[in-house]
Amino acid sequence: ASGTGKTSLLQAGVAPRLKRVGYDTAMVRLLDDPVEAVMKDVQKARGQQISGLPLHLVDFFEGLPPAERWVVCLDQFEEFFVHQLPKDRERFRAEAAACTAGRERDVRFVFSVREDFVGQMQELRAAMPDLWINSHRLMPLSRSEAALAGAAPAARAGLHYEPGLVEHELLEELGEGDSVAPPNLQIVCKILYQEVLSQAQEEAQALVAAWQKAHPDLDSRYPVCYAVTRARYRDQGGAHNILRGH
Repeated sequence: ASGTGKTSLLQAGVAPRLKRVGYDTAMVRLLDDPVEAVMKDVQKARGQQISGLPLHLVDFFEGLPPAERWVVCLDQFEEFFVHQLPKDRERFRAEAAACTAGRERDVRFVFSVREDFVGQMQELRAAMPDLWINSHRLMPLSRSEAALAGAAPAARAGLHYEPGLVEHELLEELGEGDSVAPPNLQIVCKILYQEVLSQAQEEAQALVAAWQKAHPDLDSRYPVCYAVTRARYRDQGGAHNILRGH
């Protein structure tokens, strides 16, 4: 569904893993000519200026160095059905299918689409019969997933939350049953981060040291630059007030 973090998953999760196994990735939005959009965004991802693009996608990829392997992530693909004329959609289907059919070059496509447009993906099925072999429905975060998403990446960047703040206060306000909407979590955590940017590192380190004495199992693998306390969170009026302000 809209707002479950599809773009974030592709950019922060899928693309780095692909890079580790030897693939380059390009994030593409098909708002204009879809074939040209793929070529331009792949060129941008390669750090090259865009000029003299060929007519066909196959010719474009065959013109790249043989060692390059590409995954083209077509983000917000519902825009393809909204903005493209039938003739342009048909051309893109044929061009994309031709790139993946022969496997002379390792080129793959990932389609990220809102679930209310999934039915329209049938339009691609004749050209890409294996389209549904790998499909994943992205669900809202559970509370345990939201706690991990809110705290773990922040800790790696030096931002630490007072024990229990995320799990027992922030998510208690944001939770709808056992699920949490990622955009709401993102907004609240971003505001809390901005609020502590002026905090002295010595103050943050002293706070975290005190928390570790009371909670010996607290993760201490990462450096401490900022610390968000329950008091600071409550001064902001909690998650609901932060969202209203946003």
